[in-house]
Amino acid sequence: MSNLHDSRCLPDRPVSVVLGAGAVRGMAHIGVLEVLCEAGFHVSELIGTSVGALIASFHGAIGRDMMWVREAGLGVRSAHLLTWALIRRLPLSTRRRYHRFAGGIPQHIADLEQGSFATMHHRLTRVGIVSFDLISQRQIVCHSDQPCLSLVDAVRGAVAVPGLFQPWGCESGGVRYKLVDGGTRDRLPVDVVFEPPFQPTQVIAVDISTRMDHRQESLDRLAKLRGRFPQVPIDCICVDTLKGRSVVYRHSHSMRFLEAGRRAALEYLSRTAAGQDLAYGSRPGRYDVAGAAAGWRHETS
Repeated sequence: MSNLHDSRCLPDRPVSVVLGAGAVRGMAHIGVLEVLCEAGFHVSELIGTSVGALIASFHGAIGRDMMWVREAGLGVRSAHLLTWALIRRLPLSTRRRYHRFAGGIPQHIADLEQGSFATMHHRLTRVGIVSFDLISQRQIVCHSDQPCLSLVDAVRGAVAVPGLFQPWGCESGGVRYKLVDGGTRDRLPVDVVFEPPFQPTQVIAVDISTRMDHRQESLDRLAKLRGRFPQVPIDCICVDTLKGRSVVYRHSHSMRFLEAGRRAALEYLSRTAAGQDLAYGSRPGRYDVAGAAAGWRHETS
C-alpha cells in the first residue's frame, strides 16, 4: 500500500472541494461539508457537477448557509422532482398553475434567476459549475472568475439529468449551448480544479457513486493526479452510497445519506488526526491509493 502520510489535507490551509454527481445522494455532500466546516477547514474553492453544482451555487454564489442547504435538500421529495420534470414538458402558458405540486423547486429556480457569480460568500474565492454541452460535445466549466454563462443557465444545465429533464438550451456571448448533467460524462470532475483559474493548495473530492466500478474509475484518476501534482495533497472521501437511490426515493433515504456523509467525514478527520492511513467504512485491508476506502455495501431498504 502507498505511503499516504505526505498527502493528507489539514485545516491549516485552504482546501478546494469537488462534489460529484448523485441526485438525492447529494445529501451526503451536505453532511461532509458540515463536518469540514465544523472542524475548522476553510473551503476556498467549491466545484460541483449535477447535485454538487446545486450545492456549490446556493452556498457559494447565493450565500445560503449549510443549515439552509440541509433543510432545502430535505424538503425536496422524489415526487417534487418527477412533477417538475413533467411540468417542464407542458406549454409555457400552463406550467405555473402546477408549480404548487413541485414543492420548493420553483422558488429555488427563482433564487437562481436572481443570483449571479458577482459575489462569493462564506469565505469562498471561487465556484465552478460543471456541465456537458451536446452541441460542442465538450465539458463546460462555468467559474465565478469569468463566467461563460449566467448562474441559472450554468446550474440548470448542470442538473439536466438525461431521461428526466430535457437538455437546457441557452445562449451566451453569441454561443449556443445545449447542456446536460455534467455527471453523464464525468461523475467526479477533479481534473477541473487543476485548470485555471482554480488554485488548489489541497483538494478533497467527495464520491457518492452507486457502483463500485464508477468509484474505482474516479479513484484511478485521482491516483494519476497525485502523480502529476505531488505538491498538492489530494484526498477522496468515499461515502457509503454504493447501491443507493437516485431520483426515486423515500424521505428517510435523504436523512440516511446526510448522516452517511457526516460519518464518512468524521472518520476521515479521526484517521487524519490519529496519523493513520485514511480508510473508513471499509472492510479491513481494502484501501485505495487516493486516501479513502474503495467502497462498501449500502442497504437501500
